[in-house]
Amino acid sequence: MAEREYMADLLKWQAEPEKEVCLGDLETIPLGEGRVFLVGTQAVAVFRTRKGELFALDNYCPHQGGPLGDGLVAAGKVACPLHGWLVDLKTGACPHSAQRVRTYPIREENGRLYLTFPVALAHGPEPF
Repeated sequence: MAEREYMADLLKWQAEPEKEVCLGDLETIPLGEGRVFLVGTQAVAVFRTRKGELFALDNYCPHQGGPLGDGLVAAGKVACPLHGWLVDLKTGACPHSAQRVRTYPIREENGRLYLTFPVALAHGPEPF
């Protein structure tokens, strides 16, 4: 996706009403790994780094649609398990491409994970 299209999508998404959904217990995601949740119609990969940082992004590599939630996490990036494309966990940027993956705000409170998501897609989480 070209940078201009990405920015248009980002602005559109930011204008949508948002909802916070609870994904469940933090401990369902081991340190250094990711898990995939179905939130409404969207598969979202949630990662917990070895330092305990949390990140959430679409579970879709822009290269060929690989499942990012199955990728290896290191140095603030996830490597797509299909062809090794890197995606920055914080920004969704791909270092060798103008393509990006949508990211979502996620937080932990009292051992529970909360994801902020557009209302149009958020009907409740279902872990894969």
